[in-house]
Amino acid sequence: MEGLRRIRETKEMTTLIILKELAGDPSLKASRLSEKLGISIQAASDYLKDLQMAGFIRREAGGYRLTELGVLRLQRGIEDLRDFLHEALVNINTVEVVEAIAVRDLKEGERVNLFMEGGFLMAGGEEHMGSEGVVVEDSKRGELVRLKGLEGILQHTPGELLLVSLTSYTFEEGKAKMLLERLKEMSPPGVLIPLDERGRVFLKHLEGRGLLQGYQRLPPVGVPYLALVKGISAALVGRPDSVKDAVRFIHWAEREFSISFSVEELLL
Repeated sequence: MEGLRRIRETKEMTTLIILKELAGDPSLKASRLSEKLGISIQAASDYLKDLQMAGFIRREAGGYRLTELGVLRLQRGIEDLRDFLHEALVNINTVEVVEAIAVRDLKEGERVNLFMEGGFLMAGGEEHMGSEGVVVEDSKRGELVRLKGLEGILQHTPGELLLVSLTSYTFEEGKAKMLLERLKEMSPPGVLIPLDERGRVFLKHLEGRGLLQGYQRLPPVGVPYLALVKGISAALVGRPDSVKDAVRFIHWAEREFSISFSVEELLL
């Protein structure tokens, strides 16, 4: 319901359109945006100024670029629109088909449980996790399966967020060991994310020693989104000031999504 109220607001929709346009072309100026949106140049300039003050975009040579906060804001808006359209399709009895990974051999017409595992949608689990669908055609274990007639809301636990502050720019074996020991406790192992140059070099040292097998490395954009929607745990590594910015970012995401993440800070 909250998402529906947001997308009904003209300003909110215009904001999402501007963020989407800037994501595709950071060189767009107010004059070009005004043409695309059918508003005055002054109105386009005001929108850009408001988005910059809110921390959703930053000014760069030749135009504007979305910040991590801006990317998450755009993702949230798209999620609201998707949920609204999904409900509309259900209400008019339009069949929506989704893809998942079969955890066992599935038969056409079988109604199966859906669940999240490692950030992926799985079908055919024994335990009911709040959502289910009907198999469109026979599928073997481990293969993609198409599902229709979705019902319920998928339940899953948001992933952990481990914030790792690197107090020194030099690589130390002892600190690396501490991080690796903590990573082993995370379930599922999840992803490693460098917040800045120090974090990237630190992780490259670990990777060069063959210590990061089984872990994915991703950029920091949309981390709370991954943890919330996909249930993926993540370790964010960088300087203390970068970690402080990440904390502020995560707190915003908690307010926006009305959920509490499991967040732990590790000082190295």
